[in-house]
Amino acid sequence: MQVSASAQVADNRNDTPGIRHDLDDRQFAVHAVYTASDRLLLSGGYNYLQLNSATDIVFFTLARLRSSRSLYETKTHAATAEVQVPAGPRLDFRFGYQYIEDKGLSLPLRMHAPRAGFQLKLHRSIAAEGQWQHCSYGERLFSLEGYRAYTIAAGLRFNLP
Repeated sequence: MQVSASAQVADNRNDTPGIRHDLDDRQFAVHAVYTASDRLLLSGGYNYLQLNSATDIVFFTLARLRSSRSLYETKTHAATAEVQVPAGPRLDFRFGYQYIEDKGLSLPLRMHAPRAGFQLKLHRSIAAEGQWQHCSYGERLFSLEGYRAYTIAAGLRFNLP
């Protein structure tokens, strides 16, 4: 069993006239991996990001120079889980799920991303791999901003001595 955690806190200020930039950054993460055998493992984690930014900006409207503040805020929560299980002497399956939610004011977001894959050992140094992943942003039915995607990947992996 391996558990890791990290934290980062940063406050940046630039009071130069015309720039006046403030940035507050908070990041926290924890991740765990349990390896029951060389082919059976469980892993999961959680990340949190809070970012607040305010910067002076200058722009034109109807040929007039104007100034204002650009504000950005994110409060992102991300959780992942994955399991790899053997399904025979040469075949392993992987199943995972990722959930991301941003409760910030700038870009509210909710994303779901389940995935499944396999690895088939063809030879001691060659394996065929494949993975399917679905992504959706979880908006309400008939939302114009709704996004869904399916990704399929396949390949060969060579382990060189």
